[in-house]
Amino acid sequence: MNFKRFENWIFSFLLFTLPWQLRHTFFFADIGGNYFEYGSYHIYLSEILLILLILVWLFRLKLDFRKVTVGPKIIFWPLFALALLSLASTFWSVVPLITIYNVAKLGLLFALYLYIINEVTSFTQITRPILWGLLFQGAIAIGQYLNNHSLGLKIFGESILDPVERSIPVIELNGMRQLRAAGTLPHANLLGGYIVVALWLTIYEYYKANDKKVKNFLLLILTVGFIALLYSYARSAWLALAVSGIIFSGLMAVSRKPKDPNRSRVNFLYPILAGLILMTAIWAERDLILSRFNLNNRLEQISVTERVEGLEDFQEIFGQNPIFGQGFGAYPSSLAKTFPESGIRRYEPVHNFYLVVVGELGIIGFFFLILLLGLILREQLRNLIRQIKDKAISLVSIFSITIFISVLVLGLFDHYLWTLQQGRFLLFLMLAIISLGLSLQKRSA
Repeated sequence: MNFKRFENWIFSFLLFTLPWQLRHTFFFADIGGNYFEYGSYHIYLSEILLILLILVWLFRLKLDFRKVTVGPKIIFWPLFALALLSLASTFWSVVPLITIYNVAKLGLLFALYLYIINEVTSFTQITRPILWGLLFQGAIAIGQYLNNHSLGLKIFGESILDPVERSIPVIELNGMRQLRAAGTLPHANLLGGYIVVALWLTIYEYYKANDKKVKNFLLLILTVGFIALLYSYARSAWLALAVSGIIFSGLMAVSRKPKDPNRSRVNFLYPILAGLILMTAIWAERDLILSRFNLNNRLEQISVTERVEGLEDFQEIFGQNPIFGQGFGAYPSSLAKTFPESGIRRYEPVHNFYLVVVGELGIIGFFFLILLLGLILREQLRNLIRQIKDKAISLVSIFSITIFISVLVLGLFDHYLWTLQQGRFLLFLMLAIISLGLSLQKRSA
């Protein structure tokens, strides 16, 4: 049996199914008769695939007498310190069992990071399954939006999305409730974040491709992805794409690209057609788009109020244990214990990835997080400066920092990178991509 080929298949399928909310729930938690997501226990299809992948990999390592490398130390050691602190937080967590459960999931993602560092040798091994996943999610998201309801794809983990329900993300305009597309993810904002990362990986493949048919197919995927991002109405994702897009454009402008011998034969019909389709979609939804920025809109006022209240609640949670925090994964449970008379909607983490880390792991955890991100940024800037001086910026460098900035911006406006399964996958995938990029640049230097 070819274990390596089997591994590659599992890894590709794992990345393709990353957004699927397909899971088995072992224990349903409730507060006041209302389902409590952050106190329930699940195992996801992606976790089953990841466990299988790691087991096969470890077996093959034993057969080949190989050792595991940790990749760039500037990423590994701060990340390891965060993981170790998360494990240690079990001893002071407000709900130790919840922390143990979340640490186990963190351990799986740490193993995925090590697998990518040791076994993935090119971006293409990551981008190919992701771009197929983007096409799949994009098609579902567009279908949900046009149908103004979920599509009944429970087999892929799609939630029941009915715009009449109060808990479902919608846009409201002139009495009409329009569903925000979520794909097979638990929330439209998370779909937006996933699409942003997937778009940049697909654009990377587009720049690399020389075959016109491949480019046109990738253009189709990008068009579907951009429209799905529009239909998610995730403002944080729109902003992340805009900010990273500016950085990407600037880096591409100063990079020295080799001449493409096929450039003179490029057919601009398909890019123009894709652009027209996207602009038509934006124009058709212009009123709904503008409503997302109208602070007089009822739903937007509720959104702002909840986020402000979330920041106020964070101050209370942080003040209870500022040094060590409430315990990894225990932020929502801490809210429930601190405000027992409030409704279930209040027991959601503050909409900021960085503040949730502070709330759960305290100032010490925040220090390791900032150390990790700061060292990554420093190393990427060093590489860019060196490559600019050499007048040859690599695509790997450009897309690594673009994806890094995208995720940083996403973290400013939501918590899912730290609290939800698919968001954590995105975070660790980003870290693995950057580590892989640094390793590839080191080899080519």
